[in-house]
Amino acid sequence: MVIALLLSVGVNVGLVAAIVAGRFRAPAREERQPPPVARLQRLADRLGLEGEARRRFVAYQRSFFEDTARDRRRLAEVNRELRAELVSPSPDPRRIEQLTAESSALYQTLERALAGNVLATRKLLAPDQERIYLRLIRQLRPGRGPLSPPGAPPAAPWRRGLEGPPPQPQPPSG
Repeated sequence: MVIALLLSVGVNVGLVAAIVAGRFRAPAREERQPPPVARLQRLADRLGLEGEARRRFVAYQRSFFEDTARDRRRLAEVNRELRAELVSPSPDPRRIEQLTAESSALYQTLERALAGNVLATRKLLAPDQERIYLRLIRQLRPGRGPLSPPGAPPAAPWRRGLEGPPPQPQPPSG
């Protein structure tokens, strides 16, 4: 009886601790990011845009994200469906082929839209602003950036320019 009582108290303390820890846990990465409009404003700040140039830049970028939102959501959905099909007890090869074809087409559409956006944005910027913008674009990597699905893994620290060079691969020992 005493052991059962101690186990019950232990379980209850554990549950309370989990609840309290959940309230103080850092928010998920997506929750910490400011809303898209605030991120566009921050980007305009980094580029030193003011007045009419800033308004045009933010409006153009907002339009780009609104225009590509449906395809970005569908790409994330297709990728989830593909993963589910691949790990299902009896994967359907035709369904897998259909999903990979749709994923490829959506990705290509989004990449073309991004390329068009970058080229058009460059025309909106003065040379010094364009240099800053291009430096930011160079930091994007596949799977991260404006077209990335939510929850994509963060860029490696050296890709973000936060730490030294990337680790060098080591030859196999043996």
